[in-house]
Formats: sequence, C-alpha cells, structure tokens
Amino acid sequence: MADATDYFLAQGGLIFHAAGNDGADSPDYLDNRGDCISVAATDSNDAAADFTNYGDWVDVSAPGTAIWSTMHNKDDDTNDYLTEMDGTSIGTPI
Repeated sequence: MADATDYFLAQGGLIFHAAGNDGADSPDYLDNRGDCISVAATDSNDAAADFTNYGDWVDVSAPGTAIWSTMHNKDDDTNDYLTEMDGTSIGTPI
C-alpha cells in the first residue's frame, strides 16, 4: 500500500480518503500519512454526523447523511435504482 500511495502522489495525484464511520478518533494508515486528505461527514445541520470518525487528523468535512445516489443491483443487471445513503464514503466524493 505504501509503495502504491507514494508512486501515485509522486505523479501528482491527490488522495481523498473517507475517515470512517465508527464514531471514534481512530485514523487508519492513509489518515496517518499526512499527505492524504481525510474526509469526515456532516449532517443536515452542518454538524459532525453522529457516526463520523473525528480527530485532528481530519482535513475536511462534507455532507454525509441522506445523500441520494445511484445504486447498482449486482443480482439484477437491469434493475439499477436511486437510494439515500449515509457515510464518509458517500461524503468524500462531494
């Protein structure tokens, strides 16, 4: 993981990483690096979502509750749909 991350960043890439949904101050490898951008989630009141990980290692927060997204049904290729989702992973692309 370290070699791939180093290579990507050396080529000018940016890594935005979901901070996690454990409601804890628990950074993982990418969060601890300092050269990746850690993204926490906010709720509709622009406060920290109750599930988001937090800490001084978080770089930015983004909306992460009640976000509408497309979803692919892997069991039925003809049945894609819209769904409401929560999480730092849904907030990170925002």
